Amino acid sequence: MDEKLLKDLMNASAIETRKYNIKLLTPLAVHGASKDVSFRITSVRGVLRYWWRAVRVEDGMNELRKQETLYFGGTDQSYGGKSPIRFTWDNVQLATGSFPMLPHRNPKDRQRGPQIQQMISPNQQVILRSELRKKMKDEKSQGDTFSDYIHHVLELFFILGSMGQRSRRGFGAVQWDRHQFIDVAEFFEYLRHLFERIGRKAEVHIQKQYLTLNDLEGERALTRPHLASVWVGEGHENALEIVKKLGVASHERKDKRSLGGVAPRFASPLWCTVKRIGGLYHPIISELSSQETQRSDNYFNERNQFLNRIGVKTVGGE
Repeated sequence: MDEKLLKDLMNASAIETRKYNIKLLTPLAVHGASKDVSFRITSVRGVLRYWWRAVRVEDGMNELRKQETLYFGGTDQSYGGKSPIRFTWDNVQLATGSFPMLPHRNPKDRQRGPQIQQMISPNQQVILRSELRKKMKDEKSQGDTFSDYIHHVLELFFILGSMGQRSRRGFGAVQWDRHQFIDVAEFFEYLRHLFERIGRKAEVHIQKQYLTLNDLEGERALTRPHLASVWVGEGHENALEIVKKLGVASHERKDKRSLGGVAPRFASPLWCTVKRIGGLYHPIISELSSQETQRSDNYFNERNQFLNRIGVKTVGGE
């Protein structure tokens, strides 16, 4: 460990520690899962980097990489090298179970069935601990400390993100125990305020149950992928029903290049997770805009069909 970071960690006044009690809502698929599987802390840092990049407004990759290295570490020592953030899990040994990786497939099809796999089972609690240096500050953080800023980005991940294999299609969804939303309207208002705290402006279209980030229009449009919209689908009693529905919606459009593919490789612009809102589980769909989606003639039509399939009532403009 870096000597300066170790010295800071030993000095309580220089480090702020926060604990997050999070619950796993859907099965978490990891490589090599077994009876004694454990979380890897690198997976948290990786998804945090992803959502941090998705909401940043820098377009130039050099500036973006410089800021990313300062916050999360990297090999370029001129940008800081070691990260001022340290994450640990307080309890990492979790129970596993057998779950279908492709739940939309017919279980009677032996060759192309649902592919049962060992995964970390849902409905388990895990505590994430963060330790951050207090002195750092971010220019986008509305005057908050660096610790506050990272806390807000972590919250964004807890709300929109997920971990592990097929995390874009509902697997590995988590929920922080402080995120207790009465209804979809409260969910969106909380999310809008969270974006505000990290320096972004969002607008809620509550009748159509979606939110848009509307401060990167015209000349400020980014050339790299960036978060553009968040949608909420209809509620279900069981979170696994949503995972299955997401699998069906994806399978129906598996040959549609505009929603992602492997030849050439193009990650889906729709990241789907699951959250508990008002006593029901809802699909949460985050849309990342990019040059690929903007150039595609079929993208918006395919996106709308996908959203309708998983219970987003209305899509499109006001």
